[in-house]
Amino acid sequence: MKYMSLLKKSILFQGIEDYEFDKLLKCLKAKEVKFQKGEMILRYGDVTNSMGMMLQGKAMIVKDDYWGNRFIINEIHQGELFGEAYACIPEQKLEISLIADEPCNVLFLNIAEITGMCHLTCSSHNQLIRNLLAITSRKNITYYKKNNQRKNSFLFIRAIYETKLAENYHPF
Repeated sequence: MKYMSLLKKSILFQGIEDYEFDKLLKCLKAKEVKFQKGEMILRYGDVTNSMGMMLQGKAMIVKDDYWGNRFIINEIHQGELFGEAYACIPEQKLEISLIADEPCNVLFLNIAEITGMCHLTCSSHNQLIRNLLAITSRKNITYYKKNNQRKNSFLFIRAIYETKLAENYHPF
C-alpha cells in the first residue's frame, strides 16, 4: 500500500508489527476511496458503518443550520481519523457532514470487522481494538474539556453581566 508509512505512524495501528499489516487490512476490509474538492465524504442524515483515515488531503466537518448557514466544526488532515463514534453505533444518523476541502484519499475501515471476531485470527486485532478505544476516549475527554471551558467562560461572562445589571438597578 502506498500509504504504509502513514499507517504505521497512526495511533490506531500503534503496536502492530510490520508483517501483520497486509493481513490486518484484508481482515478489516480496508477500502481506499478518492474524493475531489467539494465532494461529500460523509453526508448529514446518512448512516455509516465505517470509520475513515485521511490518507491525503484535507476535509472539513460542517454542520448546516435550518436556514442553510454552514458552520465549520473542525478540519480533518492527513493521518487523522474520523467517523468512529458514528460507525460504532448501528443506525446512528450523522449529525454532521464531511466535505473534501481539496482532493482527498480516504481509507475506510468497516467497524464491525474491527470490533467483531476476526475470521483470519489476526494476532494484532486485540491491539487495534485497544487503540481504537484509547482514541475515542481521548476525543471524548478533549471534547469535554473544551465544552467545560466554554461553559465556564459563559458562566463567568453571565456573572459579570448580572453584577453590572445589579449595580445599575435602582428600583426607586
